[in-house]
Amino acid sequence: MKHHQGFSSLELLCSLAVLALLVALAVTQTGEALERARIGRVLSTLTESILVSNRAAVGSGATSVLCPVGADGLCNDASDWSGGWIAFADHDHDRALSDGDAVIGRYPAPGGGLRIYSNQGRPRLVLHPQGDSAGSNLTFTLCGPHGSASRAVISNGTALRGERVVGALPPQCQRS
Repeated sequence: MKHHQGFSSLELLCSLAVLALLVALAVTQTGEALERARIGRVLSTLTESILVSNRAAVGSGATSVLCPVGADGLCNDASDWSGGWIAFADHDHDRALSDGDAVIGRYPAPGGGLRIYSNQGRPRLVLHPQGDSAGSNLTFTLCGPHGSASRAVISNGTALRGERVVGALPPQCQRS
């Protein structure tokens, strides 16, 4: 009786096909986990910037403002915060960063293809010395490049709530 050693071509091809499938699944899962981690990091940075600004407003008695920055490094009136944002003590009460205002922090663009949007009509978050914010609740939507999304909702009392978006993506996150 003859004994064969090694693998046949068919066995080798089947093993390689299974291995390729497992690698593809692992890469997909790893990419999604990394995207969720990046979104979590940005949510954490956003939360920190709001809490520090609120503390500065209460401690100094001056209104604090957070706003998205444009290419000039100053506040813009867009709902897209993907280019980063700035927090400052608004000593002259004009809701725009000017010479008399103190910068609390500059927060760079998140990178990695992540995009951040505030709800329409709320291009700034204004925090009063009493510890509250003006206007209605502010919702930030964070969109990942691979189809994941999360939201951060800030109430008038500056309570923060984060939630992962499940199901259909928000309109801001849908690519055209």
